[in-house]
Amino acid sequence: MSGNANNAAINGTVIVAGNFGNARSFNGTSDYLLSNHSTSLNITGQITLEAWVYPTENKMINIFSKEGAYQFYIFEDGTFSIGVYSGYPWRQITSKNKVPLNKWTHIAGTFDNTTKKFQVFMNGILDHDTTDHYASLYSSSQPLYIGRNGSASVYYMKGMIDEMRISNNIRTYTPMTNIINSLVKTISGRNIFKAELSQPIYSINHNSIRVIQRNNCQN
Repeated sequence: MSGNANNAAINGTVIVAGNFGNARSFNGTSDYLLSNHSTSLNITGQITLEAWVYPTENKMINIFSKEGAYQFYIFEDGTFSIGVYSGYPWRQITSKNKVPLNKWTHIAGTFDNTTKKFQVFMNGILDHDTTDHYASLYSSSQPLYIGRNGSASVYYMKGMIDEMRISNNIRTYTPMTNIINSLVKTISGRNIFKAELSQPIYSINHNSIRVIQRNNCQN
């Protein structure tokens, strides 16, 4: 449930054991979540998209898709990307490293509509950044799709997604260490990355989809 009414309709996904408690499993052909358009999801300044993902097949996957605004996806070769709609083609940044199959990986992408800077992170480590002065983050009245493309019934997620979040600022991360990685599963419902944030707008926590409002906190 969402405090800002960003509740998502469930289309076939099932609850499974995840990286932190429970996650959502997607079958790669028809499963997805859909949240209707809302002002809180209509971000036009700074944005961070992130999730823990466990893909089980090399294929094009949409993690988030809000047509006419922003997308977060994994390519067939395992690289991942955050894109913003600035007219066709979409402007985007693509990671240099690849998301492995059959393993939990935290991926994140950011875009600042003022500086025009993109960043992508894998497991809390900056993978790549670039500035694209042709990129812009525009308002869109389209719904938010999770686990598939928004404009067509394609790019379905095959695998699991956990701890997904959209934030209206640029989040910062601390790299994982082997010690923290071995202990993280004892910390129920929290991810290990430190973050200074103003308003995380939209998140999927375990088997729920909700909006959270916090100030200057750590996750």
